[in-house]
Amino acid sequence: MNATTFARVLGRRSLRAASMTTAAVVGAAAPMVASAQEVRPRPDPAEPVPTVAVGPAPGFDRGRRGVQLEFQAGATACMPSNGACGIGGTGLGGATLPSFGMGINVGWRVNPFFMVGGGYRFGMFHLGSDLQDAGYQFAHQNSFYALARPIFPVSRVDIGIDLGAGYSIQIFERSGDNRTYSQGFSLLLGPTIDVFLTDRFFIGAKVDFLLNAHFRRCEVSDGSTSCASPGATDIAPVHQVIYGVHVGGTFGG
Repeated sequence: MNATTFARVLGRRSLRAASMTTAAVVGAAAPMVASAQEVRPRPDPAEPVPTVAVGPAPGFDRGRRGVQLEFQAGATACMPSNGACGIGGTGLGGATLPSFGMGINVGWRVNPFFMVGGGYRFGMFHLGSDLQDAGYQFAHQNSFYALARPIFPVSRVDIGIDLGAGYSIQIFERSGDNRTYSQGFSLLLGPTIDVFLTDRFFIGAKVDFLLNAHFRRCEVSDGSTSCASPGATDIAPVHQVIYGVHVGGTFGG
């Protein structure tokens, strides 16, 4: 066998070996390809494509429209105004001390961010022993307001503040037909924070600052009334704070 013949034979054997190797590789890979196709089937064009909802979180808007009714109950505190919170210089015995307070709001929740309406506040004062010895028996304030509340809703939480203007009267009762009182214009500032337990009902906390613009103090003694400008040591007029639990709900929105 000469060199030319030997080269031809070697070339044919090499080609045959390469062909056999390629067939073996393709044969081994075929089951793997088929398995991959079984794992990842092609989607059916007739099936609906899943979608992701986009919008406010549940509870952000639902139920926060319509008539809103609220009730609050808790304690009160006295803040000096044109009058003092008690009789000056006599300690707690002569002080106007905390007591019980409550309030009611009826409003229209225009949208989740704003409410308008009206409110009533009732707050008592506890009178120290020196005031009771001086004949004072009971003290309270009644207040009526037109109000607006801007609100910042965060998921199920409402953060707002009542801004109100109206009328208030505070009375320090004494025995018989005797009392000290003041009345007139009043402002309401009432920060509040509430958590909606459902889409309609909430519970939270509230603080109301009742800022009275009373410039006359009146004394009723045995049916006779006399009024004068209050002094720094007079028991009235004063401001009042009411703070406590706040509950309510929205209806019809």
